[in-house]
Amino acid sequence: MAGHICARRWVALASAAGMLGVIQSVPAQERFPGRPVVVLVPSAAGGGQDVVMRLVAPPLAKLLGQPVVVENRPGASGSIATAAVVKSKPDGHTLMVTSATQGALNKHFQKPLPYDPDKDLVAVAALAAGPNVLVISAALPIRNVQELIAFAKSHPNKLTFASNGMGSGQHMVGELFNQLADVQIAHVPFKGSGEYLSQVIANNVSMGFASTLSTISLINAGRLRALGVTTRTRVDSLPDVPSIAEFKPMSEFSYVNWVGLFAPAATPSEVVSAINRAVAETLRDPVLAGALRERGNDPVIMSTGEVQEYVRQQAARITRLVVDRNIQITP
Repeated sequence: MAGHICARRWVALASAAGMLGVIQSVPAQERFPGRPVVVLVPSAAGGGQDVVMRLVAPPLAKLLGQPVVVENRPGASGSIATAAVVKSKPDGHTLMVTSATQGALNKHFQKPLPYDPDKDLVAVAALAAGPNVLVISAALPIRNVQELIAFAKSHPNKLTFASNGMGSGQHMVGELFNQLADVQIAHVPFKGSGEYLSQVIANNVSMGFASTLSTISLINAGRLRALGVTTRTRVDSLPDVPSIAEFKPMSEFSYVNWVGLFAPAATPSEVVSAINRAVAETLRDPVLAGALRERGNDPVIMSTGEVQEYVRQQAARITRLVVDRNIQITP
């Protein structure tokens, strides 16, 4: 297991029978689940959040006794999907998978938003966490982070980095890299990692900070070159890839790609608890856990209180980063 997820704390879980008891305790008019559960992914197919949810959905559906339908709603750095979830009936049947920091980023960079992520959403359950990985086209003659920084300094504005949207976590990772390395690598937004990785492979975009979930197979096939992971330590799934923080002047560089489920804020606490328990039970499946770890992520189990506090802390941290470093978004 990768050792980079310092925020995770494993908690004791109810048995499947106990979990079903919680579900059945909800009043009949609010019975959950009474129909298929729809989970919106705020990016295009093939990205890290999409991969996590599509791995989790089948065993979760089996446990719930209802289909779990995964729908991609990309665009506007996740605010399109978020707005749809906020407007949905708060009964647990419409959820969203996203990061702990996307709401804070949208609130900072997209003004005005048609919702308040702090008041209109509630964190329900953690799913997985792992690093992003800095990948470049194998066609580029760059072998490590030091060479990348040197090339960027000697060729200002020639290199570009892709992300899954303006103001997204991947965008922030790229901007943080620019600031710490004192380089100017231009940002090129896309709707998701699955959309832009082909452009990185073709060297139409120089590089990206994509999830290991969407890049490991491409790295192993030699189609992308991995220069570094965004966590402070190396990870088991890419043992030969250094941490970006190993290279001077990048010692302060750190980013963890955390993925969780969110629901409308008015969702009854009994339903939130039922979903949390169902997800936790699902993540205990060794087959699912193994599939996540093969892709560079650890399953993460948190209680409802823990997941909500984690999201609050991470949102505050990313907000401080944006303000302290005066990160600006320009189209």
